Amino acid sequence: MSAAFARNRLMSQGNATLERTANRRMELSRSKQASQAESEAWMTVYLDVLTLLLAVFLLMLLNMEQPHAKATVVMESAEIVVEPTVDQQDEQPHEARLAAKLRDQLVQRDLQDVEVTVEQGRVNVKLPDRVLFESSRADLIGSAAQILQRIVPVLLESDYPISVEGHTDNVPIRSQRFPSNWDLSSARASTVIRFLQQQGVAVGRMRAVGYADTVPLVPNDTDEGRGTNRRVNLIIHVEGEPR
Repeated sequence: MSAAFARNRLMSQGNATLERTANRRMELSRSKQASQAESEAWMTVYLDVLTLLLAVFLLMLLNMEQPHAKATVVMESAEIVVEPTVDQQDEQPHEARLAAKLRDQLVQRDLQDVEVTVEQGRVNVKLPDRVLFESSRADLIGSAAQILQRIVPVLLESDYPISVEGHTDNVPIRSQRFPSNWDLSSARASTVIRFLQQQGVAVGRMRAVGYADTVPLVPNDTDEGRGTNRRVNLIIHVEGEPR
């Protein structure tokens, strides 16, 4: 009986040990599965947060770009449709406003030969010699007075210095009155100044300069080129003293 009892007792203890071992293995397996599940859950939450942050960033970027694009369209539309206001016109440089007034008086009234250009600090009115003088002469023709009278009101609106420059071509002149092109160009500039003075422009604002053929606009090798170079430039010095 004792041997059988001992054998049964050992078998019972062995079975209990096996059972505990099996239970332990099951607990470890469950623990591992739970740990793995927790790890996967953490990664899922992390990825969700990243996705939300990316969506917020994209929304902010779109909100920043859309108003800018809209403003650009409005500005371009305004430039095309809206006329400049009085305040905007007053902000233009003085020379630009003067040039616009002179063009209104000259260029837009079938005087296409007369050119009004804006340079740095000055406005240049280029008058071909044929609209003012006969060939090789320095006396104003009849229609010249009408042209110059259109310039006078604009000149009287300010006290800017004025230079009147006479220019000729390179064809020599030897007359009793004008021994050279220097004399002719200076006389033509002086004639224009005398007329402007008679119209009320202060003589202290003006000076006459004769350049003869030393400042050509184009080569003097054709009739057309020489005609372009024969001119009187009336220059308004917006930035001060004549140059």
